[in-house]
Amino acid sequence: MIEPLVQLAAPAAVPEPARAVGRSLREIELLLSLASDARLGRLRLPLDELGRAAATPEELARPPWPAGLSDLVRARHRQARAALEASVGSLAPVAQPALRGLIVWAAVSRAHSLRAERRLPRASLARDHQAPLDGWCAWRAARRADAGRGFARAG
Repeated sequence: MIEPLVQLAAPAAVPEPARAVGRSLREIELLLSLASDARLGRLRLPLDELGRAAATPEELARPPWPAGLSDLVRARHRQARAALEASVGSLAPVAQPALRGLIVWAAVSRAHSLRAERRLPRASLARDHQAPLDGWCAWRAARRADAGRGFARAG
């Protein structure tokens, strides 16, 4: 979904950074809904990673999570945010004003991921990642995108 939007907003933009932004956004969305998805029978973490964390799929549905599972989720959040920051950073500065909406979405998703990581071992609840400061985060990200500077690093 992201790549066609980027091509529409900035036709000269290279497609791979757009794909990378989309992958990172989706990974964060999945991490934010781990517990609720697990309660519905959807497993969003690989079984081998759960095994290395000495965790079971059933534990995903029942937060607070044990230390090993919390560490795994924390690491996944950090990896997803690093990938998101790198992919947004690889968007050409000249294209960033046209991609302001995507950059704002990325900045707000990153903020949600940071809050979810801070809550561990508790899981995010449905719509728990919405915060009053999301508007401020979005405004700052839009201003930076207009200037061709991506989004500011936080935490």
